Amino acid sequence: GWLHPAALCQASLNLISDSQVDCRLNTSVTSLSFDGVCWHVADDRQIIASAPVIILCNGHQASAFEPTEFIPIVPVRGQSTRVQATADSLALRLPVTGVRSICPAVEEQHTIGATYDPGIASTEADKADDRENTQLVQSLFSRAAQLGLRPVTARAAVRAASRDYFPVVGAVPDTSAFIVSHAELSRNAHARINETDGYWRNGLFIN
Repeated sequence: GWLHPAALCQASLNLISDSQVDCRLNTSVTSLSFDGVCWHVADDRQIIASAPVIILCNGHQASAFEPTEFIPIVPVRGQSTRVQATADSLALRLPVTGVRSICPAVEEQHTIGATYDPGIASTEADKADDRENTQLVQSLFSRAAQLGLRPVTARAAVRAASRDYFPVVGAVPDTSAFIVSHAELSRNAHARINETDGYWRNGLFIN
């Protein structure tokens, strides 16, 4: 099957009342602090939100705060291209995926994605990436000319990846406490560490 991501997100928001969630868009967060009870999220001037539990879901910028700066997250730029649908391409009902992916048309435009550029955090669109996207997706079809892949718009965004490509998810460890608690391992690699509490930042998670 296939879902339109923006429509799915909007439908989810429509199910939630204003009293259940305070949605703030286009808000820059510069610091994250904990007072022993609550986490405080602040911009350059003031605290903008406080809560006992914080879940960081801000991609490659998740390591921009003091409690998470040790996490090795790599930015990965990706550009998707929107192309005009044709009478033939409108017959596409499911995504086709290979070296690139093309999704069914939404408002008579297909989305092709996406480039993969590790270490780059720019969100400026590049026409060369549009050409790469359209050329590679055409290789998935025997009659590519009928698709009429004419770029209309493009969007570049930044994914996040760990350096070893393993997932970064769950409770955020308190590295200082962890180093102290496991100090014996620096002297004896076979030491048994029995304590399990106190290694995590209280109420701080990453996804």
